[in-house]
Amino acid sequence: MPGPHPTPLVGRARELDVLEVALDSASRGFGGLVALTGEAGIGKTRLAEEVVARACELGFVPAWGSGWPEGGSPPLWPWQDILEQLGDAEAVRVLDGHAERDALDPERFARFRRIGQAVAKAASERPLIIVVDDAQATDRGALLLARFLARSLHRAKVLLLVTYRIDLGSAADAPEVVDALVDLTADGTRLELRGLDEADVAEVVSRSGRPPAASDLAALRQLTGGNPLLVHEALAAGVLDHSPVPSRVRRLLLSRLAPFGEAERSILVTVAVLGATGDENLVAAVSGASVASVRAVCERARSAGLLRPDPVSGHEGFAHGLLRDALVEQEDAPVLTAMHRRAADELAALPSASTPEAVTRIAHHRALAAA
Repeated sequence: MPGPHPTPLVGRARELDVLEVALDSASRGFGGLVALTGEAGIGKTRLAEEVVARACELGFVPAWGSGWPEGGSPPLWPWQDILEQLGDAEAVRVLDGHAERDALDPERFARFRRIGQAVAKAASERPLIIVVDDAQATDRGALLLARFLARSLHRAKVLLLVTYRIDLGSAADAPEVVDALVDLTADGTRLELRGLDEADVAEVVSRSGRPPAASDLAALRQLTGGNPLLVHEALAAGVLDHSPVPSRVRRLLLSRLAPFGEAERSILVTVAVLGATGDENLVAAVSGASVASVRAVCERARSAGLLRPDPVSGHEGFAHGLLRDALVEQEDAPVLTAMHRRAADELAALPSASTPEAVTRIAHHRALAAA
C-alpha cells in the first residue's frame, strides 16, 4: 500500500470532483467502479494515491493491489494481495484454489460469489476503497472478478478504483485482457487523464525551483504534452537547454510503440520527420507505404494517444515533442537522410511548391539530407 505522497497533487480538479462524488456515494452504501486511464506517466497512480488519502480521512479502509507485468504471477493476481489486506484468510484460500485460468464457469462463479461476500462483510463494518493499479498487467480472470464485484456490490460501501494504460503494449499478446478491460469499464465511470495544461505545468516548474519563463512553459508543454512524468524528467535533464532526450525517458516513450511492427514504425518515423504538416498522401509517398496502410497506422496511434490532429493544419502530429524526438533519435542516420531527401523531392513536385511555406519546408529537408 503506497504511503502519503511527499508533494501535493497538481491539476486534476475535474477528476477529483468526480471521484469525491463516488466516495460520497460509496460511504452512503452506493458502491461503484471508477477507471483511471491514460498513457504511461500521465499520473494515474498518483491520482489514485490522492483519492485513497482522501478516502482514509473519511474513514474508509484501503486495500491496494498492482498488476505484475513481468510474468509469473498466479491466476487472479493481485486479488490475493488485496484480500490479505482485508484480513480474510478464507477468501485468500478460495482464490488459491483457482489453479486453472480456464476454470469452468459455475466453479468460477461460486468462487467469485464467496469473495464478494467477504468484501461485503468487510464493508459492513467500515467503507472500503479497493485499488487495482496497472490492471493491464493482470489476467482476464482478475478483471472478471473486478467486474463481478462492481456489479454485485452496488449496494455496498465499496469504491473500486482501477487504473490502466490506454497504450496497451504490455497486453498486445493478450487481446482477452483488452476486451476484459473494455467490458469492465462499461460497468462504471471511465476517466481518461490528459496532459496538464500550461498553468499546471507552470506550477510544476515553479515547485522545481526554476522560475517559469513564458517561453519555457510553452516549449515544455509542447515537448511533453503535459505528461507529469515527462515534465519532471525534462526539467531534471535540461531538455529545455537543448540536451538530448534522456535514455530513461527514451525507453519509456519507445515502449509505447511495442504493439507496432517494423513497417508500421517506419510510417510513424515518417510522420515524425514530416511533422504535423504532412498529410497521409505525403506520408505514404515518403515512406513507400500505401495510403490505406498510413491511415490504419495513424488511426491505431491516435487511439493509443500517440498522435493527435494539429489544430492548425489538421494533419497528424505526435501528442508531444519528446516522443517525436525519441523516435527520430533512435533511427539510423542513413535512413533519416534518405527520408529527408524523399520529403524534399515530394514537396518540390507539389503544385504548391512555390509558396513561401513550401519553399521553407523544402529547404529544411534539403539541409537535413545534406547534413
